[in-house]
Amino acid sequence: MLKVFLLVLVIGMPFGAFATQEFDRMNEKASVIEDANELRIFLLSHQKVSAEFSLLEQVKYWHMLGMAQDKSNEIDNAYQSFTNAIRIFEENQLPLTTDLPLAYIERSYMQYLKTYQAKDYCGDRKQALELIRALPEEKSLTVKFLVQNAFCFADKPEQLQQGIALLDEAIATAKQNNLENNLYSMIYNALGHLYNKNQLYDKAYEYLTKAYDYWKLDNDYADMFNMQHTLVSISIQRLDMKAAQGHVNQLFMLAENHSEFPDFYFFSFFNKGLLDLAKEEYLKAYESFGEALSRKAQTNEKYFVKISYEKQSEAAYVLGRFDDVKRILANYENEFPNAKPLLTVTSAIKEYLAGNIEKAANIFYLEARNESIKRRQFIQQSSEAATFINSQNLLTLDNKVLQQTLEINSLMLSEQQNKNSIVYLSLSLVLAVLLGAILFIHHLVKTRRAFKYSAQTDYLTGIANRRHCFEQGEVLLNQHLNLGYELSLMVFDIDHFKKVNDTLGHDVGDNALKMVVEKVKTTLRKQDVFGRIGGEEFLVILPEIDIGKALEVAERLNKEVATLSISKGNITMPLSVSIGVAKCTDSESLDTAIARADKALYQAKSMGRNRVVKG
Repeated sequence: MLKVFLLVLVIGMPFGAFATQEFDRMNEKASVIEDANELRIFLLSHQKVSAEFSLLEQVKYWHMLGMAQDKSNEIDNAYQSFTNAIRIFEENQLPLTTDLPLAYIERSYMQYLKTYQAKDYCGDRKQALELIRALPEEKSLTVKFLVQNAFCFADKPEQLQQGIALLDEAIATAKQNNLENNLYSMIYNALGHLYNKNQLYDKAYEYLTKAYDYWKLDNDYADMFNMQHTLVSISIQRLDMKAAQGHVNQLFMLAENHSEFPDFYFFSFFNKGLLDLAKEEYLKAYESFGEALSRKAQTNEKYFVKISYEKQSEAAYVLGRFDDVKRILANYENEFPNAKPLLTVTSAIKEYLAGNIEKAANIFYLEARNESIKRRQFIQQSSEAATFINSQNLLTLDNKVLQQTLEINSLMLSEQQNKNSIVYLSLSLVLAVLLGAILFIHHLVKTRRAFKYSAQTDYLTGIANRRHCFEQGEVLLNQHLNLGYELSLMVFDIDHFKKVNDTLGHDVGDNALKMVVEKVKTTLRKQDVFGRIGGEEFLVILPEIDIGKALEVAERLNKEVATLSISKGNITMPLSVSIGVAKCTDSESLDTAIARADKALYQAKSMGRNRVVKG
């Protein structure tokens, strides 16, 4: 009789109610799954039944799956999942919620990771901003979306005003609604980035200095160093050698006090070399770039290694050390076969040494002509941008937080324009000298010393972030394929990390991440690539290591981490990691190798955690 009653009850219940209950059960179970790959597999197992969810639940399902695929480094699949969420929302004309603009923002990030081209990902950012503006209660998201859209105008000088206008709106929104302080840090960094890309160096210096102050408050040494690196080049462009020297001194101080960042000394000497060249102290520049190159093994930034070679050859050329020039360029070509010179001065020097004096002079004539055109365009753009630079919101940016007032007036703009005029006249004089004597060719690149040092480190742990880790992985994979080097990798995450956060708090969880990272560093070599690719998930790439030795490294790492514990009050929790190890083969991509290691990690989890499994 009871069975009959239950059957009648079930038959009488709407099917949609079952689907909703199924979504709620799925969502509840998903919320306690710590491992990204495990969560991805769990959500995929519900893909068929998801068709019976309500439309909004389907949107949320695809968004959840996209996030899990992103954390599992399945960028293409994540892109498609976010696209599915957008399609369902728009085709069915659902009432607007934050689900739609967030799906657009996440999809734009997937596209960014795929191509790094603004033209590919900025369309989604624009759409997300338009949608979030239609939800007036979502002020914090509005500010974040405004900042993200501002970066879309960084590489287009004619659109500088549009980028500044977006940030101006972000400032006004944050102030009027008393939003969290970290939003201002985002705004400062974006403003500095915009001004630097558009050669408004005084304003770039002002805002990036403020961003540095925020990072200093948080003891974020990696970002502090990166900002000092950028400020050296900007100071040189502003012809403020005293300020540039101060920033170089700060770089060396950070390098001395933070040996956990092995490339700090390389970049300290690199920036000293830039300053020496700007001050026309060529012997010091020659020595500084030599010191940087002696530490080239400490950095994965091959671009700056190449620049160091070219800058040292420039200094040697001006000093008349032609044998040294030939030696430096020969070492450069041996280390980077078939690499084209990054600097025009290097091409001209090579032509000069080959006896092609007329061709060398012509190279620099064209370069100087292009520089003159750029300077005229810049002066025109800076005048047109004046009304935006003097925006009332920028003038009063967050006095409560930083107790500072931005004082921008016509005198400051006039001073900026005067400096630009001086640089323009200097270039013209240099061109005249070059046409008369090739020995002075180094002067023509005097104003081309702005280098953008993109952030490559994870903000919390100080190791490589996901993007940089994957970029270096591709470089090492190419070496493996072209030169026959062994290449292995491992993926690991911290066991029961969600329990640490839930029991002891997220601040203690952050400390646990830092403790594990510092312990892992002691087991790795300088040439190994170590990065954080998810919340508590990490990737280690081991060049010139076969699978046998990789397993030994993984076992040693596992044992070292197992000696750690984290405490708060009278509660102490042990720390451990589960590790998947894989060898890169000649027939697979980096993503495929990582997927195998990730699968082995999942097996380690299912076998009880705190162990190593070969994939």
